[in-house]
Amino acid sequence: MLVPPKEDTRIGPNAHNIGFGPCGQQDATLLHLASRGTKFSPMPPHQQPVEIILLRQVASYLSIPVWVMDSDGNLVYYNDSAESLLGIRFDDVGPIHADQLREMFRVTDLQGAPISESSVPVVVALSKRVPAHGEIRFCGMDGVWRDIEVSAIPLEGQGGRFLGVLATFWEIGD
Repeated sequence: MLVPPKEDTRIGPNAHNIGFGPCGQQDATLLHLASRGTKFSPMPPHQQPVEIILLRQVASYLSIPVWVMDSDGNLVYYNDSAESLLGIRFDDVGPIHADQLREMFRVTDLQGAPISESSVPVVVALSKRVPAHGEIRFCGMDGVWRDIEVSAIPLEGQGGRFLGVLATFWEIGD
């Protein structure tokens, strides 16, 4: 459910008319994506492995930004601390299908040059199932570019079941 729009916000009844966003890419507001048929709930929470459900609960109590992806690369949760860096509340978007993540967050290296998706730490942890760490610049849904460090670890459940990726990230100081 979307909250009523506030003054000068990117989410609102006219969001799909914005065109190009402040980060220079095609505007990727929720309503813009929704107007193109984008679905934001790839998997209901009751179908997630119990480990992911419990991890979401723990992350909700942490003061560090936490991002949780399932084994298919869908963003299933990020906590309140991550919301300020990502530029949008999780309650406003809910789970996000892996295909829409590329549209929502533009990622570059710290100098602003494009980087391959395969070098983004969460993608490395997801595809290679090894921990990964790196520094990236990304544009949040609020239109602000941020330089961050990301640490991502693959999640393995009992019996070797691959569950997804947990990532934590923080803004790099000047």
